[in-house]
Amino acid sequence: MVYDPVPLFNIRFKHSESKDNLSRMAPGAALDRLGDASFINHTVAGIIKSVLKGEEAFERPFGGYAPNNSQFGATLLGAIPIPLVMNLVSDGRAILLIIAYYDMDRGRKIRRIQLSSNNKTLPIWDALHMELLSTDLIRLPEPIIIDPGSTFEYRLWDQDGNEVSITKDAGFIGYVFASYGYLLGESLRKV
Repeated sequence: MVYDPVPLFNIRFKHSESKDNLSRMAPGAALDRLGDASFINHTVAGIIKSVLKGEEAFERPFGGYAPNNSQFGATLLGAIPIPLVMNLVSDGRAILLIIAYYDMDRGRKIRRIQLSSNNKTLPIWDALHMELLSTDLIRLPEPIIIDPGSTFEYRLWDQDGNEVSITKDAGFIGYVFASYGYLLGESLRKV
């Protein structure tokens, strides 16, 4: 898939260089595997919202995938295990944009997923197609943005309607927006 530059005509950025750097940023090759144009459009909208939030939270301009010391940037984390997502959230120094859920354990048979963050609980999503299509991914119909210092909760149910807790071989796909130093730091090396 070929991506056009992100259209940013009527969006007001705090820093003009944020707009320039964002317009050069493609959503990422991993999105080709995840889906159609509608999903990619939802993801791009989430990226734009995350950059706008980042300008306020980090009080500096956005530098894209290659920020300098005076900017904040973004990185696509292809598969973030659940415990590390929870660590990044509790750290409070990054914005997370969650776009999909993955589960590498095909025997687990997760049927329902629900996420909540920033006092917003999203509807329960059916995950049956993971089994029917023999895929390890479920695209979220709407990306969820986790602000620095906010809460994040997830709930998963199995085929019998029992709530399950998962810490291994499952997690989320998404982006991390943070300062240049944080993107180079120990927190992301563990992912």
